[in-house]
Amino acid sequence: MQLQRLASECGGAVGRRELLRVSRQYRSSLEFFAQQLDDIARTMTDDDMQEDEMSIAAATYRDIHMTWELCEILYIDPDSIITRLPIWFRIHFPKPDLEDELQALSTMDQPERHPQYWDNIFKLVITGRLEEARLLLQRHSQAAAIQTRTDKRVDVFSVLDTLLKSLAKIRSNPSAGEFRTSWEQWRHDCRYIVL
Repeated sequence: MQLQRLASECGGAVGRRELLRVSRQYRSSLEFFAQQLDDIARTMTDDDMQEDEMSIAAATYRDIHMTWELCEILYIDPDSIITRLPIWFRIHFPKPDLEDELQALSTMDQPERHPQYWDNIFKLVITGRLEEARLLLQRHSQAAAIQTRTDKRVDVFSVLDTLLKSLAKIRSNPSAGEFRTSWEQWRHDCRYIVL
């Protein structure tokens, strides 16, 4: 309703800043209602079937909140995508088992034999933990073998390491315009190296 009122006051056009403010208020309301439903569910007796309904409703509100926040990051405030998206992934898809797997991989002689080796590298990259992804790639037994050779073959692991290093530099760039330019350059470099 607030957004509709703003749109009518502005002649149909709502600025990004106002839209972002309303979006954050909406997410806050969703989280408040989910918390209220959780509180109600806790006060109910174990025999009460409504307890399950309240818990399901609270979970639904949280799912809507999560989805709305992702849409906010991608569409309403895309300039913040590079900083907010990795945080969003960590909050909404925590992987406590990832830490255990990373610990196990760090002690293995051939970590690539672990069934989750590549999945864990992907998880590290998607959550912005690029340095850890690079270290895990460097622990691959073939990466070590390639580094000791002197022939001129393409070293895939060095290429990946270089690309992840340059992506890390982009991540630390706060300006949206500079980010777009750096991102396009990084994508160009990837195409050049891969093709």
